[in-house]
Amino acid sequence: MLRYLVFLISTCMFANGLNWHSSQIMLRYLYNVQDKQFALAEEYLKLETKRIHELQRFLVPIVDWYINYSFTKEKFILSHIDSIKMMTRIHKDLSTIKKIMSNKQSVEVFKQFEEYKAISELNIQSAYRALRRIQKVYAIPASDMAVGKYKDRIIGDPMDACECNVMSKYSFEEYDTYGAIEWSLQTYNKWLMDRPKCVDIDKLYYYIRLASMSTGFNFENLSNFSNLNHSGNIDYITRYFSLIENELNIRDINAESTDIYHIYDNFEQLSRNKNFRNLCRTGKSARPLTCESKCRYQTKNSPYWILMPFKEEDISINPSIKLYHDIIYDKEIELITKMASIDVSKLLDAHYVPRYHVFRDAFNNYNLIILFLNIF
Repeated sequence: MLRYLVFLISTCMFANGLNWHSSQIMLRYLYNVQDKQFALAEEYLKLETKRIHELQRFLVPIVDWYINYSFTKEKFILSHIDSIKMMTRIHKDLSTIKKIMSNKQSVEVFKQFEEYKAISELNIQSAYRALRRIQKVYAIPASDMAVGKYKDRIIGDPMDACECNVMSKYSFEEYDTYGAIEWSLQTYNKWLMDRPKCVDIDKLYYYIRLASMSTGFNFENLSNFSNLNHSGNIDYITRYFSLIENELNIRDINAESTDIYHIYDNFEQLSRNKNFRNLCRTGKSARPLTCESKCRYQTKNSPYWILMPFKEEDISINPSIKLYHDIIYDKEIELITKMASIDVSKLLDAHYVPRYHVFRDAFNNYNLIILFLNIF
C-alpha cells in the first residue's frame, strides 16, 4: 500500500491554492518519512560499497602474495631487512583492514533510522484513512483506485491483493460499510490470481456478509463466495457482531429488509435484536431516522452512497449537502455549525461523530506533527 503514496503527487491538481485538506497533508507527511528513510538507505549502501572496495584493495594483494609465495617458496629467500619491511607492511594493512571491518561510518548512518522509524501500524492506518478520504472526495471507484487510475490517468502503482486486503480490513474495523464491501471485492478478484497467504478468504467473506447486513442489502452475489466452503458461520458472526452492533441501528419499524438472509434470523432467535432496520434504499430514502440512527446520503459526484453519523435535524434542511467522513470544507463547516450549534459539543461527547473527524482549517493553526499524533 505504501508504494501507492505516489498518488500524492497527482493530488496536487485538486488542492485549492495552499489550502490542502487532511488527506493530502497526511500523505505528504508519510511520503516525507519514507523519503528520508530512502535517503538514509542510499547513503548506507554507498558507504558499504565504498567499504567493500577498500577491503578489496587491501585483501587482493595479500592473496596474490600468498599465491606467489606458495609457488616460489623454495627460491624465496628474504633478508632480515626485507622481512621486517614485509611484516611492517602486513601489520599496517591488517590494522587498516580491521578498521574498515569495524564499519563505524555505516553504523552511524544506520542509527539514524531510529529517528525515522520503520512504518508502523499507525502509519499504515493513517495511510488507509487518507486514501479512503481521497477516494470519497474525488469519487474514485475502488476498481479504478486498485489499478492506480483516475479518469484514465495513472495516479499510482496497481495495488495487489494484500494491499486491497488492508483497505477492506480497516474499512470493516472502522464501520465503513460500503468501503468494506467494495475493497473486499477488489481483494477477492486479485486473490483469485495467485491466492496469497496474506488474505484470509473466510474473513473476507464475512466482511461482505456483515457489511451486507448493516446496509440491508445482500452484496454476496457480487462474487463467487457462495462456491466456497465456509463452516462455523454462527460462531464467526458472533465474534464479529460487536464490531457492527452500532451500525445495525435496530429499532421498532414496520418495514424490514427483504434482502436479508437466514443468518440474521439466528440473532433474532437469541432475542438480542427483534427488528432489522431497513436503512435507505438506492435512489430514495425511507429515512427512518432517530437521533442515534444513520442513513445513507450521496456525496457530490459520487456513484455510491455512504453512511453518515449525523442527527436528523442537522441534515434535513439540505440533504444533498456534501458530507464526508473526514473532510468538510469551510462553507459546510459554517452551515453545519449554524444548524447544530447547540448540539455540537454534545455530539462529540456522545461519540456521534468519530474522533478522527478533522476540519481542514485546523491544519493552519497547529503544528503538523502534533496534529498527526492527535488526529488518531
